[in-house]
Amino acid sequence: KKANDRGGSGTESASHFSSSSRAHASIALRVPSHSGHGSMGGGGGGSVAPSLKIESTEGTSSSRPTATVALITEYARMGSRLDVIEFTEAFAPLAERTRKGKALRSAAWPAADPNGNGLLSLSECDAWVRYALTAESGTKRGEALWKKFRPACARAFQMARGFGAEAEEVVGDDVLGYSVGGTELTSDDYVVKKEFRLFCAYLCLYAKMLDAFDIIDHGYYRQRKEQGQAGSGRDFVGDHDRRIELSEWTDQYPNVASYGFVALANVYDPQKTFREMDADGQGMVLFSEWCNYIEDVEVREKTVIGVLLAAVKAEKKANRNKRKLKAQQQGNKRTTKKSSPQKYGPSEDLQLFLATFEPFSKESNTSQEWRKKEWPSIDANGNGLVSLAEVDRWIKYTLISKHKKAKGEDVWRAFRPCFIRAYDKARDVAPDESVKGAMSATTDDYISKREFRLLLVYLCAYARMLDAFAMIDNGGRAVADEQADRRIELHEWLSGYVKVQQHGFVALGGISDPKSTFKEIDSDEGGMILLGEWCRYLEDAEIKAKTPMGEAFSIAIKARKAKTANAAQTDTAKGNQPLEPVGPTDDVKDFVACLSDLEKEGPEGREAREHEWFGLDANGNGLVSLAEVDRWIKHTLVSKCKRENGERLWRLFRPCFIRAFNKARDVAPDESISGAMSATTDDYISKREFRLLVVYLCAYAK
Repeated sequence: KKANDRGGSGTESASHFSSSSRAHASIALRVPSHSGHGSMGGGGGGSVAPSLKIESTEGTSSSRPTATVALITEYARMGSRLDVIEFTEAFAPLAERTRKGKALRSAAWPAADPNGNGLLSLSECDAWVRYALTAESGTKRGEALWKKFRPACARAFQMARGFGAEAEEVVGDDVLGYSVGGTELTSDDYVVKKEFRLFCAYLCLYAKMLDAFDIIDHGYYRQRKEQGQAGSGRDFVGDHDRRIELSEWTDQYPNVASYGFVALANVYDPQKTFREMDADGQGMVLFSEWCNYIEDVEVREKTVIGVLLAAVKAEKKANRNKRKLKAQQQGNKRTTKKSSPQKYGPSEDLQLFLATFEPFSKESNTSQEWRKKEWPSIDANGNGLVSLAEVDRWIKYTLISKHKKAKGEDVWRAFRPCFIRAYDKARDVAPDESVKGAMSATTDDYISKREFRLLLVYLCAYARMLDAFAMIDNGGRAVADEQADRRIELHEWLSGYVKVQQHGFVALGGISDPKSTFKEIDSDEGGMILLGEWCRYLEDAEIKAKTPMGEAFSIAIKARKAKTANAAQTDTAKGNQPLEPVGPTDDVKDFVACLSDLEKEGPEGREAREHEWFGLDANGNGLVSLAEVDRWIKHTLVSKCKRENGERLWRLFRPCFIRAFNKARDVAPDESISGAMSATTDDYISKREFRLLVVYLCAYAK
């Protein structure tokens, strides 16, 4: 649109657009803005100079192929959507082998390498990409582009590192400061300055691959025909779960045929193509498999991009072979200075958290006196029972009182996800009794004074688990790092499992086969480890090893099993024969009937949910809280039943609302919320989760 508004030929407009963005990038990357409108590669009219060869340095190298790095950025623009073009324009100027491109890279490097060690880690690359996009496109737009194309950054990092000439030289521990698994890291594990231009070019290429991936994964609105389908309008196809299933691929592959990749343009047998892409045979295509397949086809067909990719891979392989040969010639001895390796272990925030609560989780007289003194603070209303909200408030108050307001709030916010796990585990220990004056709540819905010590034990245990999880997920950064995606992928596990061996868990010590361990933790075989899977795996290992932590977990498990057995005995207490089934009550039938239309998966159900969503999401932000869900259910029941009966049903089934809410809010991918301090979309129900919320409401009501 910008190009058309300026007028002129398409080539001139493209050149103007690129030059304008180059000026903006100069501001974003802290270098003076260049005047004039230089073109790609120094040629006229925005063309790519054919002399731009693959280089690992700024000099020329006639022995390497003639495929150009700058061509990648031009290729990424062709046939792309606006998001890809805008993303590409932020980094394409840095991929140019011109004086301006070199000046931009020289000025951008200090911003990307803040510690000045000459090496960029994945986290540093990610932070720099985020900074550059927000400076280029504004905070809101830049954040959106960064989040969308973040997987492309990780892929570009993996491809660019190890290409430069320095890859054959071992970088000592005195430079990096630590080793992994006893093996000193080299520049192959980072992006060095001479690989920075290639990294920027790959950012543009993989952004285009990711955009094509998202078109299929995220879906699109398909127009419904008037005949043969109920209703009219548009159907939404796709679920955006960061994986492509066969049904998504076969339904939508024509939409990416025009992206310019040979692998996507010549699809004659979509099912066969899907099987070729699904390298691990898991029935789904991940982004890494998507990129590998496209690259392999480009290389096999010897396209311009394929020639470039093949040359880069060959260069990286040659560098690795040189390094191995050099190590063999030296008798596998390191020639660099030795220094003590980095000591991994609990983070500073975890140490503060444990120092606050762990001493008082003991069974000693001193700890018992402290708990006795603290109980009135947590049980403010003096009823002998505390809710999750009261526990959360007390933890925050305790941390602030011991570590000052700012630090206390940071630690509280960092470990807040583990509070509900500790709470749910501890509230099962004491015998279940009815609560006087409550409709249906029992003591199992709260923490009693008898369960206070175990609550502290579980808080410290799950805080350790969360800290270890975050150390792998965040690349060793703080637990509350907003860049974390709350899932551990295989490459993160392989590079980070050694960092958590000092966290005090049996399952994390002495791992000999990390890939097999990853598969064991990934219980749902989804290709990634979620926090729930992580905690269950560590918990089971502690119980099996009969450690003190495992014994504490066993107390809650045994108590739960005993309550289940007692409940079964109570059901048959009136005789040897079980009671005759009576079926659902009239109340639950009325409740389900009020929501039954919203459960349906067909066009009628979608239309009904579309209509109801506007009443549920009153502020129109696309997210609804538990309070909004509660208010909407009450309104729905009152409007469909008589007022008195509707309010009675609402009160009767109200305890199941929070269970349905907590179950449904974890379905959609977790994302940060613009303008929120720490809240994410996982704290709310999105429109995509609305149908499942209704399903869970009816199930828990029954």
